[in-house]
Amino acid sequence: MMDGRDVYLARLQACLAEAAAATLPQVKERHLAAARSWQVLLDHALELKQPNRLAGGPEDHDEREIA
Repeated sequence: MMDGRDVYLARLQACLAEAAAATLPQVKERHLAAARSWQVLLDHALELKQPNRLAGGPEDHDEREIA
C-alpha cells in the first residue's frame, strides 16, 4: 500500500511528465504549477518523518546557547 509520500512523489512525477509533453504554454504552466504544489506536500511529509526536528533534537539548538 502506498503511503502519502509515495502518492505525492507519483503525482509530482506525473505532472512533470505531462508538462514535458505539453505543447501549449498555458497547459505546460498548469502542470508545472501542480508539480510545485505536490513538491510542497512531499517536502512537508518528509519533514514530518524526521523525528528530531519535531522533538527539538540537537540540530535545532545552537551550541552558543549552551555555553
